[in-house]
Amino acid sequence: MDLSYSCSLTRVPNLSSIAPDLEFLYLNGCPSLAEIPSLQNLSKFVELHMRCSKLNRGVEEIRIPDLSSIAPNLEFLYLDNCKSLVEIPFFENLSNLVELHMRYSKLMQPWSRGNKPLGKLKLMDLSYTSNLIGIPDLSSIAPNLEFLYLTGCWSLVEIPSLQNPLRDLKLMDLSFSHQLISIPDLSSIAPNLEFLHLRRCTSLVEIPSLQNLSKLTELNLSKCS
Repeated sequence: MDLSYSCSLTRVPNLSSIAPDLEFLYLNGCPSLAEIPSLQNLSKFVELHMRCSKLNRGVEEIRIPDLSSIAPNLEFLYLDNCKSLVEIPFFENLSNLVELHMRYSKLMQPWSRGNKPLGKLKLMDLSYTSNLIGIPDLSSIAPNLEFLYLTGCWSLVEIPSLQNPLRDLKLMDLSFSHQLISIPDLSSIAPNLEFLHLRRCTSLVEIPSLQNLSKLTELNLSKCS
């Protein structure tokens, strides 16, 4: 179902009675829509797009309900440009989540509640989350993560060390994170890293040795200090 760019849409009815076999829902560019619709009892529902909804108006702070209770089988979640979003939804029981896209939000620190691993999560994109000051130990949140995008996270100062290495992590993009001072020993946290982008990390004065990153094929340090 695609209701994108429905400018007067203020709410979506209970879809379980209208489209019980719904798999994909697109609500991009719905400026009057201020909340996530009820998605309960949609056992086949796997993909939600809500780019540029009223969640980006900046009029009030928005918090999204526990998605694990309304869309337990969700695999792909797109909440880009939701600029009033200040708290990440409760994802603890979204065991099938594969991709999380939350660019241009006002999150300060994700996953303030719950630490149950999202074992299928492969891609996390929190780029241009300008208020992001820290990220949790991703080895306990997304142990099988492959792609991490933190581009333009201007308030991010450091990347924490991990309890366990992210052995599947292939790409880490921290470009334009101007306050980033240091990063940990990447060979111990992402031993199989292939792509590392640190472009315009102007506060970064030192990076650890990369000699043990035997699979590293692309390194971008352009315009660092």
